[in-house]
Amino acid sequence: MSTFINPLPSNKSSLKKNKRKKIGSDEVPKGDIAKVRQGLQTLQTSAEDLACVKLNDGKIGDFEEVEELMNNISKVCQGVETYSKLCELSENEGFDVKSIPFSRMTKKVLETRLGVSPIEIQYSESGFEFLEKLISALQKHEGNEVRTSVQSIIDTVENRDLDSLVQSLHVIRSSVNLYREAHARIMIDQFILEAVCISSVLPNDFISILIPEFQISQLDSFSRTRIQHNQYVTYMSGSTDYAMWSVANGQFTEKHDTAMLTMDVTQTLLSEKFTSGERLMFYEAKREGIPLSEHLPQVIAQCVAMCSKLIRETNTPLLAAIPFCLTNGEAWIFGLVDNAYTCWVTPNAVGLEHPISVQATKIIMKTIMLWTLEPAHVLKNAIKELCGGVQR
Repeated sequence: MSTFINPLPSNKSSLKKNKRKKIGSDEVPKGDIAKVRQGLQTLQTSAEDLACVKLNDGKIGDFEEVEELMNNISKVCQGVETYSKLCELSENEGFDVKSIPFSRMTKKVLETRLGVSPIEIQYSESGFEFLEKLISALQKHEGNEVRTSVQSIIDTVENRDLDSLVQSLHVIRSSVNLYREAHARIMIDQFILEAVCISSVLPNDFISILIPEFQISQLDSFSRTRIQHNQYVTYMSGSTDYAMWSVANGQFTEKHDTAMLTMDVTQTLLSEKFTSGERLMFYEAKREGIPLSEHLPQVIAQCVAMCSKLIRETNTPLLAAIPFCLTNGEAWIFGLVDNAYTCWVTPNAVGLEHPISVQATKIIMKTIMLWTLEPAHVLKNAIKELCGGVQR
């Protein structure tokens, strides 16, 4: 069984002659290797299923033929893996290379290796003041495109009965130890599920797909994210706690339907270019007891990795940025990373009150809904205005 992988030069003179030519620049671009492997894995699974089939007519009676087919596919898979590693070695020659999971990301690594320094959105301690400034800036930048207006989002949340949500939050706060992340998620889930419900009742309603433990990048050489900055090459891997993928109901497509049925949501997201009606937001959950700001490098790196994958694999300009929220259920930090890896964050967390009030809960819900459903480019322009037009 022949393979499509070109053999490496067999002697040093040939290797020297081809020194300038990067491995993987011709027949199989490195960006396509993951798709090649996925196809081979599907074929391998089919062969394994075939080996288990027992037909009464005996037409597949020779198990050795099936076994040989499986072995050949396995050899091709190994060849693709070797090819990928050689591409990586060639691509990274002369660089300082490290592989770092999102959970180990630090402010120093973020700034030095990724070139990302967050810009703070200036406002006082009041979450209400931030919301008022955000609404004003968003309304100034919203265009005539068909979508849900800022005011309709605000009005829907304001008129919604949140008494049951507030009651649930009271019960959780009094009966659950929020100093464990799994426990804190119980409170966070209440807000996120409420956001999904509100999305569906808005004018020009949205269908929101909530994806817990959304895998952004894996450790294997095919799918982990590669970021090059100056002399550094950094591979990142890991997941975010929640991804919220929303689309206007009238633009719901087969792609979104597929995402509900497949385990490989990331690949579904990257299968086509994003449309103007789609939104993608990350939520990262943390426990109480550690300042939320210490976890910012992790969620910022997640957004940088996703932006990189979207740019590389779909070449889509429509997703101008990925908004994110970092929370322990009590305090909420909001931010945004654009596809040039510029990052903006709220330095002060919008928080609940003691005791929890309906008004404070509505401030958080309004901010969540605007952050989740406003088009990324509109949100980005509004945030830049709040920062006084600062760019890097």
